[in-house]
Amino acid sequence: METEKSETPIETTTKSGTRSKPKTRNPKSKFKKSKSESASAATIIYVPVLVQNIPSDTSTTTTAKAGKSVKAAQPVLNEQQMKDWRCQADDCTADATTVGRYYQRHRICPEHSKAPSVLFNGTQQRYCQQCSRFHELTEFDGSRRSCRRQLCRRRLLRTLNTLSSEEVEQM
Repeated sequence: METEKSETPIETTTKSGTRSKPKTRNPKSKFKKSKSESASAATIIYVPVLVQNIPSDTSTTTTAKAGKSVKAAQPVLNEQQMKDWRCQADDCTADATTVGRYYQRHRICPEHSKAPSVLFNGTQQRYCQQCSRFHELTEFDGSRRSCRRQLCRRRLLRTLNTLSSEEVEQM
């Protein structure tokens, strides 16, 4: 990363209103107040701190309604990957161009992601929405789409969050 240092002259005014000789500063710098500023309110001296130029790719960003920069929608798969893409479920003929980005990324079609059981590698399994993987049917409670392990993990995290917030309130 490069640092850019372009200096521009600035003038300071003393307490009596006379101008002192021009100082130079970096226009892209963040300023820190010097000790002399706290001692005398009339003379303001800023100490420049260099800011590194961070290259940004403006071609992939767009402006949202709120004025925030958002990554533009980019395809998850290129053309060759689209040709080779197929759902992980056995004997599925879903087309990659018709499914959304989530399904392309996890190589599963919408029908099999929501199905109660799917033939996967010769065994009946179900797709877990938390793990984004197939598990045996015994790892799920009833018709839930998240495996027991992930449900326990989430329950534990929720409990820890409530305990830590209660401790903060007691202080």
